[in-house]
Amino acid sequence: MAQKDYYPALTGIRALAMYMVYVQHFPPFPPDALGGYALKFVNEFYVAVIMFFVLSGLLITLRYYNRPDRGLRTYFVNRIARVYPMYFLVTTLTFIVGPMAMIHVSAKLEMWKVYLANITFIRGFFQDLVLTGVAPGWSLTPEEVFYFTAPLAFVLIKRSWVHVILIPLAMLLLGFAIVQAVGGWWPHGFMESNSFMLRHTFFGLAASFFSGVAIALLYIRHKDRLRGRHFTIIGSTVVIAYLVSATMLKTEHMAVFQPGWFAIAMTVLSFLGMGLLLLGLMLERTWLSRLLGHKLVVWLGDSSLTFYLIHMGLVPFIAWYVPGALGPCLITTVVALGLNRAIERPADRWIKRWAGGRRVQGGAQ
Repeated sequence: MAQKDYYPALTGIRALAMYMVYVQHFPPFPPDALGGYALKFVNEFYVAVIMFFVLSGLLITLRYYNRPDRGLRTYFVNRIARVYPMYFLVTTLTFIVGPMAMIHVSAKLEMWKVYLANITFIRGFFQDLVLTGVAPGWSLTPEEVFYFTAPLAFVLIKRSWVHVILIPLAMLLLGFAIVQAVGGWWPHGFMESNSFMLRHTFFGLAASFFSGVAIALLYIRHKDRLRGRHFTIIGSTVVIAYLVSATMLKTEHMAVFQPGWFAIAMTVLSFLGMGLLLLGLMLERTWLSRLLGHKLVVWLGDSSLTFYLIHMGLVPFIAWYVPGALGPCLITTVVALGLNRAIERPADRWIKRWAGGRRVQGGAQ
């Protein structure tokens, strides 16, 4: 994405999403608050993970869809540089710490095998391994699959926009076919069930990524005609309506665990809610875009990956020494900001420089 098309609010909204995930994992009130509805409401903040997926589809499309000058090598180097160093570091430290990395795994499985599944991202295809190591890191498996499939998807979409719909539909059908073929008898729960496939793998979650792709294509092709359509209000209203409706009507821990609500989340919420909200943040100057585009919020959003990866392991430890709900959150935020500046961003720059140097050397030969 060219610098003139950089939208700070799209980075800032990552901060909102990361704190929604945090509150969902560590509610700051007792379970019976507001008759239990407060806890039910924040449990639905799980959909912030879907927001990350929609945002990924949007940003990858904006940056690479019409950029033939950015070759596949540069594309994949940038994807690795952005995600992998911090993920590898936090995952490795988690396994060094020990037992917590194996909490969801049978004692018969050797730790080095679980570690290998984690650092290669394949743990996201195994029900018995998906929450091992850095538990929130499961969502990086569908992210990485999207990154690898996006270049081919763009080729197909340029031939016909209908592929924006056909590709996620094909992924869904392929997911069902794989579960039917191997589910239940491959080791460690590989594609164990339809419910696992839908909630945790790219096959079931592709619609959320391609909602972002569709919104990006609308912006690229029609941004001048789309101004003044109040997309921020429309998208925000759909998101809030989903959260309230799911809180009042669901019968399980989280609405997305039910097939009907999951279908709504992958379609209506992803496109008409989150997608239009993101479109509004790009096209409209509102109080929300100004808030999310504030330097402090952007700074927090830039560290969202690190925060997301460390909060589940760090917060329980901090809570032993710092009482209250706010203290652990603030400390985790400070640690994430520090790691982002000290490790995550320098590693990103180093890998890109190293890859660029290799390319120059190869050309000289």
